[in-house]
Amino acid sequence: MRASGAGCSGYSGTAAVAVVLPPTTSGAVPGAIPAGFSVGTQGDASYTIPITVPAGTGGLKPNLALSYNHLAGNGLAGMRWTLSGISSIARCSQTFAQDGVSSGALDRYCLNGQRLVNVSGAYGANGTEYRTEIESFQRIKQQGTGTSTSFYVDHGNGLRSYFGETSNSRAPASGTARTWYITRTIDQF
Repeated sequence: MRASGAGCSGYSGTAAVAVVLPPTTSGAVPGAIPAGFSVGTQGDASYTIPITVPAGTGGLKPNLALSYNHLAGNGLAGMRWTLSGISSIARCSQTFAQDGVSSGALDRYCLNGQRLVNVSGAYGANGTEYRTEIESFQRIKQQGTGTSTSFYVDHGNGLRSYFGETSNSRAPASGTARTWYITRTIDQF
């Protein structure tokens, strides 16, 4: 039986309680998604949601995002959605400025949409070195031909990315690779 006025324990007193809130950037709402909306020159509406990932060995950190474009087709992340930040080399059409008029339908390569121009070797041959049509100070080297074609890109900052090293990183079309996806990036320093 309890005595009148006695609490549950013999302790009485006050204690300070600190409330710790998560850090927010200036003007940010906690729980909000840091996304961006834009309208392109062709009137295409785009929405980008960045994906935060931890840095890897040597501080390498991919810049990934889910991207929506209302003019796009079916993408890696669903209808009109794609995963951006995944680098690739793909076959692309010839341009009049680089190729003139030709009756042949020889494919050319593009790195992330930038046309590749050969600086040494024959286009499409093993060992050929390329650069981007608009100079990006990256050097691209082709390894192999046919179904075993792969590439590596020296970025100029000490990073080297490899594309199409495995059959799983090559997207086929009519028995030949159409796109070579990035398989790994290393820091050469």
